[in-house]
Amino acid sequence: MTRGFLDDVVRNVEEYASRNTASLLIFLALCVAGIGAIVVKRLLAPRARRAKEIDELFDRLAAANGLTRDERKRLEEAARVTLLENPAHLFVRPTVFDAAAKALLAARPAEKAPLAAQLEALRTKLYA
Repeated sequence: MTRGFLDDVVRNVEEYASRNTASLLIFLALCVAGIGAIVVKRLLAPRARRAKEIDELFDRLAAANGLTRDERKRLEEAARVTLLENPAHLFVRPTVFDAAAKALLAARPAEKAPLAAQLEALRTKLYA
């Protein structure tokens, strides 16, 4: 009885596949695309989680140091200009801060004098 049922199922699937080849190919392509999206998401999830943790650490350090919105913005700009993977290093490593400040000043020469004063005040606030 089971053998006859399985034969019927196989025959019906074969008939459907032969009559609806385009639909079957579209369905299979959608399945492959869905599986591919899931795999890519799983591969990128650790990186996204790490980026979120870094952002949260930066937020906590900015709050702990009592930074104003403008001071925080300057640190974020410095991190972006120097392509720091972890901007939280600016809070704990004066040498990283100095290099980032120098790069930011070089990137914005028109604002050099006021920007230098802001960065020096921020350095004093972070490391005094």
